[in-house]
Amino acid sequence: MRCRGAAAVLAVACVAAAPACTVHQAHTTRATAEIVTAGALALMIASILATSLSPGHAALADIGITCVPISLLGAGVYIAADQRIPAGDDPPRAPTASRPVVSLTERANRRARELAVEAAAAARAADCDQVRSLEERIAQLDANVHEASLRYRRIRACLGLP
Repeated sequence: MRCRGAAAVLAVACVAAAPACTVHQAHTTRATAEIVTAGALALMIASILATSLSPGHAALADIGITCVPISLLGAGVYIAADQRIPAGDDPPRAPTASRPVVSLTERANRRARELAVEAAAAARAADCDQVRSLEERIAQLDANVHEASLRYRRIRACLGLP
C-alpha cells in the first residue's frame, strides 16, 4: 500500500512538472509519454492474454495490474505536455526522401527568386514603391538574384537606374 502512495505522488509530480518545460522539451516529453503509454497498454493486453491462456500464473496478472498506473501516468504526462505546445506547432521531423534537407542559402535563393517574380509584376504594374521594397529584400537574401533582376528595364526604371 505504501508503494502505491509513492507512485501516486510521483505521478502527480510528473504531471505537475510537465507544464514547466520549454516547448522543445514538451515535444520530447509528449513523444516519450506516448511511447510509455503505448508500451504499458501493450504489456497490459499481453498479460491479460497470457493469463487467460494459463490461468494458474498469478504473476502474469500482477504484471498487467502494474501497467495500469504506468499507462495512466504516461497519459497524464502526455496531456500536460500537449497543453504546453502551442496550437499548430508541429513536432520537429527528421528529413525524409519526400522532404529533403534544404540549406539556408538555398532557401534564401528560392525566396529571392520568388520575390524577383513579384518585383517584375509590380514593375509591369508601375508600382515602383512595391518594386523598391521587394528589391531591397531580394538584395538582402541573394545578391546574384538581385543583380539578375536589375537587368529588367522596368525594375531599373522604378529604382531610378539607367
